[in-house]
Amino acid sequence: MRVSVDRLRMGLLAGAGLLLLVIAGFLTYAHYRTHRFLKELPRKLGADIRQETNSFTWSQTVKGKTIFTVHAAKAIQHKNGKYAMHDVGIVIYGKGEGQDSRVDRIYGNEFELDQAEGIVRAMGEVHLDLQAPAASGGAVQPTDSAPAHDEDLKSAKLIHVKTSNLVYQQKKGTATTDQAIEFEYNGLTGQATGADYNADTGILLLHSAVKVSGLDNGKPILLTATHGELDRMDRRIVLAQASFVTSAREGGDRASRQTVESQRATAFLRKGGSV
Repeated sequence: MRVSVDRLRMGLLAGAGLLLLVIAGFLTYAHYRTHRFLKELPRKLGADIRQETNSFTWSQTVKGKTIFTVHAAKAIQHKNGKYAMHDVGIVIYGKGEGQDSRVDRIYGNEFELDQAEGIVRAMGEVHLDLQAPAASGGAVQPTDSAPAHDEDLKSAKLIHVKTSNLVYQQKKGTATTDQAIEFEYNGLTGQATGADYNADTGILLLHSAVKVSGLDNGKPILLTATHGELDRMDRRIVLAQASFVTSAREGGDRASRQTVESQRATAFLRKGGSV
């Protein structure tokens, strides 16, 4: 009987010790969670925000000429100096001989601005309205207004581009993306993967998987290439490993189609926009 009481006493002591260890563990974990919560609380409450501004505008002027303008309906500046911008429109003006009247636009819902580095990054879907090669006297006159599709653009021919995660580097005057691209111009629609846009020269490079289809002068066409370059100043398109298929009529059979292939092809745009 004595042995049983001693064993019971040892069991109770062991159980009490185990309970104390469990309680200590819970207290340690609770202390860790409380410390972490208090550490993250300022960020959750917006302590990282330095300034919040409605109708934010940032622009640069060189020798009395505006080079670009960034306008956001709302901008939140964080302590690291970067801005989170909402409902954004970027207006880019051409530079150099023959480029003074060119106006291109980039717009989207969410952007990040690093003003010190001159970098504007689209967070998701973004649109570009690029002024197409125009006939003499048909250029759109520069304006500082930011919203896309202004009255002065309604009558102009535009190259509409949709992509995502575009990065505009103000110091280099370039906008780049490695994402899928959709574009539309003069009744033609196309796709590609990746692009570089030079704001100074207005040249648009399509990295790969270029495909364009639609009607040209009433005839169905299909154009494919591994790489494309559009020079709007010279109204010239340069394509690598291009295949150009035309048909005498929509839905025509194989006999009515004509195919031209080339390792390197150059196409020129008329003033009216046709190839």
